[in-house]
Formats: sequence, C-alpha cells, structure tokens
Amino acid sequence: MEAELVKGILYTELSDEIGPNPFVWLGDVPQTIRIHISVKTITVLSGESGLIPESLVILPFPSLNLKGLIKYVKWEDESRRGGIGQGAITLLFKESDDVIFYKYLNYFEKPFEEVAEKIIQLQKLKAPRENYIDLFNELFLTINQFLEELKNNEIAEENAKAFPDKKIKEANLINYKYKIIICGDPSVGKSSLILRFTNNAFRRHYIPTLGVNVSDKI
Repeated sequence: MEAELVKGILYTELSDEIGPNPFVWLGDVPQTIRIHISVKTITVLSGESGLIPESLVILPFPSLNLKGLIKYVKWEDESRRGGIGQGAITLLFKESDDVIFYKYLNYFEKPFEEVAEKIIQLQKLKAPRENYIDLFNELFLTINQFLEELKNNEIAEENAKAFPDKKIKEANLINYKYKIIICGDPSVGKSSLILRFTNNAFRRHYIPTLGVNVSDKI
C-alpha cells in the first residue's frame, strides 16, 4: 500500500560540535541507520564551499536498500561557525519504489520547500524538538496524500479511453519501433532513468535488474 512507500523521515542538523546530527526522525529508523544517513547526506556536499542544491535531490543508500528524497536547508546564524546553519530533510523509500519518486519529483517540491522555510524559523527561534516532530508529521501526511492521489489519477488515466478505435487502412505504412541503448556502471540508476518516462509508475510489472528489457509506452 502506498502509505508504506514512505519508510521514514529524518532531519539532519549540522552541529559545530559533533558534525551531522540526526536531530528528528519519524518511522522505524534505528540509530545506526540514522547516523549512516545523516553522515552521507551532509558529507556528500563536502568541497562545495557551503553551497547547497536549490531543488530536491535523490540520494542512494545501497547498503540499506533505500533511497532518500532530500531537501537541503541553509540559514544565517551568527552563533554558528561561519555564520551559517545547515541541515537536510530526508524522506526514505525503498530502492524498488524509486520510479514513483523520480516520475513525480516535481510534485514534491512545494511541500518540501514549505517545510524547509518553517524549519529555518524553528532553528532561529531555538524551538524544542517537539515542534519539529509536529512539522514532520504534517509532511508525512501530505506526502502520503499526494501519493494516493497520484496513484488514483494514474489508474484512472490508464482505464480511460481518450479516442475510439480507428481502423487503419494501411497499417503496413506505420512503423514507430525504435531502440534506445542506455549504458552505465551497475547500480547507477539506468532502469530508474528509463522508468521515469514510462506509464504506470505504481504498477509492479517490471523488475529493475542488470540486463532488464523495458518495453512500455513513453
């Protein structure tokens, strides 16, 4: 069920004392996993001179069979090193469900942006941890509602018939077949890239694997 697509939500705060700190989380996310995700999420930006991506990022955690939909947060804070505070919101989902999040990535931009702005306010106010938990509970509900609506819309579109069948007089003159070859190292996301542009993201009629053949309407 799509409510289970979201495996957890984690907010990582970059602390001057201890580095990446998993400050708030929702879901069954053990401490070792929280630390692993927090460290990778923050350190992946090492060497970027304090710059963060403006849009959502999908980051793999292959050892956990998970991926994360990440929104980086940055704000001015004179009490911190460099006068800047940084953090990251990470929404966790299974690798096998990544096509859904790739396909509908743009739909999640607005709710994550709204949460990021509220986090900045909470950080500046030195708000207690409970306030963050309430905020992420709202995000969890919003994302699950989005997923359910997207699934229903996708199924409705699949079942709808936009145009009646039309007999083609010279079918032999029509040939739309073509072949696309995607090359890359293992586990870099070749199948996810292809499947992002296919229909039926919520259907499980494909198996992302080495050598997979994807034939679908795009």
